[in-house]
Amino acid sequence: EFDIALRTLTTPADRSDESSLAWAQRTFRTTPNVVGGTEEIPYLFGSCGSLRANPPGALGYAFPGHTLAVLDSQRQPCTNGISGASGELSLQEHDADSVHPGLSVACHNRRHANDGSGWRPTGIRAHMDDERIIWPESTPSTAPRSP
Repeated sequence: EFDIALRTLTTPADRSDESSLAWAQRTFRTTPNVVGGTEEIPYLFGSCGSLRANPPGALGYAFPGHTLAVLDSQRQPCTNGISGASGELSLQEHDADSVHPGLSVACHNRRHANDGSGWRPTGIRAHMDDERIIWPESTPSTAPRSP
C-alpha cells in the first residue's frame, strides 16, 4: 500500500490497541515500538518491537537508564509478582539531591518533584510481574487487551 521502508515506528502505550499494532505491522512491515511515561518524561517504559514486544495489555519494560518500581502507600517498593501488589509507578532518582536528567526544568517544582524518598512519582497506577513487565493497575497480567 505504501512504498516506504521504515526502520522504526513509535506509538503511545495508551493508544496502542492490538488491531492498530497489527495494521501498522502489515502496512509498514515493522513492529511498532510502544512507549509510555509522563508529560515530563514521555519515554520511561515501553517495548522494542524488533527485540521484545509487549505482551497484550502490558505497558512494557523500563527503558535503559531508568529504574522504575511500583511503590505502596508507605512509598516502599512492592514485591514484584505478588497478586494485588499494585501502587504508583515511580522513577528512582540518581541521588536525593539531583534532578533526573530526563526531566524538564519546568517540572522540578511540580507535583512530580522528589519527596525525599529517592523516588519520583509518575501518577501512573500499576503493578509489575516477576519479569519486571509493567501492567496498568486495572489490567490483570493474564487478561487480553480489549480493543
